[in-house]
Formats: sequence, C-alpha cells, structure tokens
Amino acid sequence: MSLGLVLLPTLSFAATEKPVITMWKSPTCGCCKDWADHVEKNGFSVKT
Repeated sequence: MSLGLVLLPTLSFAATEKPVITMWKSPTCGCCKDWADHVEKNGFSVKT
C-alpha cells in the first residue's frame, strides 16, 4: 500500500500532461483546423 501512495503523485502528474501531436499543414487545406480541433477534444495537444 505504501508503494501505491508513493506513486500516486507521479501518476496524477503524468495524467495532466497531454501527448503532443505535430501537424504539418498546407495553407490551402481547409480541413486541417477541423482535424486539430478534433484531436484536441480527444485529449491531445496539437503543435502546427
């Protein structure tokens, strides 16, 4: 049980960081913004 208490702060910190997706987008593409919005709504951070 003490091991679980030691790991709990570490696990909660890791859960607050969103995985980052790097998206290369074309200036002429209209769907890239929609895709980025979809990905962010599902728990990811988008870097363009």
